[in-house]
Parts: sequence; C-alpha cells; structure tokens
Amino acid sequence: MKKILITGANSYVGTHVEAWLMKEPDKYLVDTLDMKDPNWINHDFSKYDVVFHVAGIAHKRIKKRDSKIYYNINHDLAVKVADNANSSGVKHFILVSSMAVYGNEIKKIDSTTIPKPKTDYGKSKFLAEQDIKLRFKNRMIISILRPPLIYGYNSPGNFAKLSNITKRLKIYSSFRNKRSMIFIDNFSNLIRIIIDRQLKGIFHPQNSEFVSTMDCCKMILEVNGLNHYRVNILNIFLLVFSRNVLKKSFGDLYYNQLISGFDLNYNIVDFKKSITLSEGGSL
Repeated sequence: MKKILITGANSYVGTHVEAWLMKEPDKYLVDTLDMKDPNWINHDFSKYDVVFHVAGIAHKRIKKRDSKIYYNINHDLAVKVADNANSSGVKHFILVSSMAVYGNEIKKIDSTTIPKPKTDYGKSKFLAEQDIKLRFKNRMIISILRPPLIYGYNSPGNFAKLSNITKRLKIYSSFRNKRSMIFIDNFSNLIRIIIDRQLKGIFHPQNSEFVSTMDCCKMILEVNGLNHYRVNILNIFLLVFSRNVLKKSFGDLYYNQLISGFDLNYNIVDFKKSITLSEGGSL
C-alpha cells in the first residue's frame, strides 16, 4: 500500500486527487495537511512514501506591492515542505507547478522552449522548481507538473468565468484559436500513474484534444440545452483585442502533443464528456 500525504487540504486539485486515489482504498492511504495552519511543520512526514505538494496561490488579485505573497507561498513554502519530506525519509516528492513558467508570449511550447516567466505567479513557481531540483534531485524522486488550465465541476478560475459568461450571453463565434487544457479526472489519473510507476522528471499534461475557446463555449451551451447563436462579427472584436485584454482567453497557447506523455494513457475522459461533467451533468 502506498501512503500519500497531500499538502494542500481543501484545494480543488488536492481534493480531487484524494478522491481519485481513494477509489482504491486497498492500494492507497491518503492524508491531507492544511498548509494554512502554521503547525503543519510539526506533522510527521516519516510515515509517507509520497508527498504531493499542491498548495499554492494563483486565483487571486494581488496588488504589486503585495506580490511577495506569491514567493512566500509558491516558492518558500514548497521548498520547506520538500525539505521536511527529504529529512523525514520520503522517497517521492510531486510538485504542481504551472504552464505559466513559459510566460505569455509564446504560443506553441515544445521540448526546446525555455521557461521565461513574466508574472510573479510564474516566476515564483519556476523558482520553486529550480530550488527543489537543485537541492533534492539526488535524494528523492522529483516529479514536476506544469499543467495548463485545469477544469472540472466547480473549478475555480477562468473556466468558471467563461462558463458563466457563455450561459448569460448564449452566443459563440467561428473564431478559432488553439488552447491546451486538462480535465481534473485526467490530471488526477496522471498523478496516480506517476505515483504507481515512481516517474520522475517534468510533465506537460493536457487533454488529448486541443480546444478552441469558442468550441468550448458552444459545447457549454449544448450540454446545458440552451438555444445559442453564432455571431461571426465577434471575430472582428476578438482579433482587435486578442493582443491585450482578451489575449489570455482567445490567443493560442498550447503544448506540442509530443511532450505530453500520451503513451502513459492518462486521458480517460474526452472533451465532450469533460464539459458535460464540468457543467454538473452525468454520463
């Protein structure tokens, strides 16, 4: 039996990974640790085979003068947890980083793309990656994941915003872009595989299919049974603004599929099913 500690109790990803693993209670014993409680440092890490560190800060608007909070949580805390795991004899440390380590100017990311984070969020995540690899790569199995947008039912962040706006406006466009995304069940299944096989290295997970933002909007409307309309004039609006306020949602940003480890067969839910489940439907 694998004993796993998830550092990031009540987080969206941590909660789902815990539930995914506990589908097989004979194979996994899972505990979670609240990293907001300063007493986490006194927790006994020595009884675990794996530490899955998911605690972090992302979906918050932080004023520039308070940007150090990203480094306090995404870097300093992550390194402290890794240090605690290492000193306690934990053999495998899994860190959730982000696609943001590549910045926001590159459209297609492949094996030759060099990380160049632009935001404090991306910089703090990349700094944590570097320090943990430097200090512990010869002491523990280190697995680093750089997921794109993770979505699912009640997920925080941009997917929920897109869903709400789409259902309110009931329109979509023929505008095409290319995005990498990953459904929470597919991501959780990858974590299970990494744990089972003790895989080390950097992972770039994504769904098997690339997604156009407008295809996503159309699918959200369809699975909710809402009448919807294609408004082609929206293309002009999107093309004009894609370089600024709408770039994050409507620009291209994707991983070359060759670096996403599809040979691990972690994608078990296709795009349509994932949107259905994300909108509260059942299969």
